[in-house]
Amino acid sequence: MNSKFYWLSAAHLLSSTALSSFLLIQQYITNNVLSSPELVGILLAVNFLPKVVFIPIGGYIADRYSKRALLFNTTFTRVALLVWAAYFSYVGGLGMEQLYVISFMFGILDAIFIPTANSCLPYIVANKKLHKANSIFSACYQLGVIIGPLVISTLIDGFSLTNALISTVIILIFCSFATLQVLIEPVKKNVLVEGPVRGILSGYEVIKKINMAQDLGFLTITSFFFIGVLTVLTPSLAAINFGSNAKYIGSLNAIYGVGIIAFSLFAQLSKSSLKVNLFTATMLLSILIMMLSQTTTYIFSSLIYFICGFIISWINVSVITNAQKRSPRDLVGKTIALIVFSSQVCLPLSFGLISLLIKMNFTATDITLIYGVGFMILSVVVAYIRHSFNIKALRE
Repeated sequence: MNSKFYWLSAAHLLSSTALSSFLLIQQYITNNVLSSPELVGILLAVNFLPKVVFIPIGGYIADRYSKRALLFNTTFTRVALLVWAAYFSYVGGLGMEQLYVISFMFGILDAIFIPTANSCLPYIVANKKLHKANSIFSACYQLGVIIGPLVISTLIDGFSLTNALISTVIILIFCSFATLQVLIEPVKKNVLVEGPVRGILSGYEVIKKINMAQDLGFLTITSFFFIGVLTVLTPSLAAINFGSNAKYIGSLNAIYGVGIIAFSLFAQLSKSSLKVNLFTATMLLSILIMMLSQTTTYIFSSLIYFICGFIISWINVSVITNAQKRSPRDLVGKTIALIVFSSQVCLPLSFGLISLLIKMNFTATDITLIYGVGFMILSVVVAYIRHSFNIKALRE
């Protein structure tokens, strides 16, 4: 590993710290200030919808333009948006209108930042070290997910929302500085002669060529069912079982992040290839979700969140590393963008469905159980389709 990798990891850490902090602020406002938990799903859908729509374009941009400039500009734009939010909070006017605008803009910025950051790794890390580099990269992201909610929940409970927002702005300013230290050789202009549409389609061709279509199916249902529960229902489940204090939301998210960091440590120490069976992993996650719907103890809930974090990290690192190794370097941004697109394309629908079920008077416990059962059923369906394709390929 070299200094470029460590600066990029630091930027990833600080970015995730800020974004997870703002996510908790949004959850706190909708649940505790406005007493409207159904708005959490709508707010998250507003964030994920532009991310899903624009991320293939973001992959094209990541392969065509300066990665350092893209990382810096997207981060600094977030700084400006949160300064605007902090002002409204200070004057007592921060409401859903401002949160919708910021969430929508964050979604567009994520569509550029995510494929850009992940496409940097093949340029600065040797191919044989990519799996361990991705596990470290993932751990940095989740460490931010741990630090952000813990710090911000303390600031919210002890001080004010405005102080929490200002702290998030400061974190992003440091992140901007870290991105400026990531120097990567630009892609030669004569290599990238295709237009945006052809550029995006070339990413689909790579996915098909390296035989990852079925893997993306598992990622899609994992995001729909698992991330939907984790992101939208964690505040409600914590409030039902442990109370409405922000520290319970923050601590459960933090324990989930500890599970992801635990996988990173496991990956650094392991000498095996660490390949994961996606069907087995998704079945385990569905069982854990159903168990989560029935537990009422903090210790057991924490254990479930920890194991989920470990499994999710194993899935993501394996899929991303496989794509980075097998995709041409000048197309890796598009390939990563399409992987993220597949994993998040159904998230707005998931968040919207949860909000609809809440309005229909389903409890958070009921919805969690429904999602766990649905996750298990669709995992079997995707595995069957994958098996059928494999048999067909052998016959041909």
